[in-house]
Amino acid sequence: MNYKYEPIYLQYPILQTSFVIFWIPIGFIISKILYFIIGTLVFDLLSFILGTIFPISFEMFILSERMDVLVQNFHLIIILFFDFIILIIGLELINYFITIKRKELNFNE
Repeated sequence: MNYKYEPIYLQYPILQTSFVIFWIPIGFIISKILYFIIGTLVFDLLSFILGTIFPISFEMFILSERMDVLVQNFHLIIILFFDFIILIIGLELINYFITIKRKELNFNE
């Protein structure tokens, strides 16, 4: 009989579970930072493009503060979207490296 010691992380999804548990508080902060970086870049680029195409109309639109009202509604939606995307990427990376480790140690499912 050939008994091989199989590590616990190959038997049970410990790494994935701990990643999700730690991701809930930390991931929201990372997503918020990522949103403010990307959101600021996109907002400035959009403002520049619309300011060059419609100079007077866009300035009046900004002065009336309608742009801020439109953008504020999407903060939480975009932050949650980034959070789920990064969560899925992290879980897929864990599965990829576990599959590589399983092939190295010759543990087939």
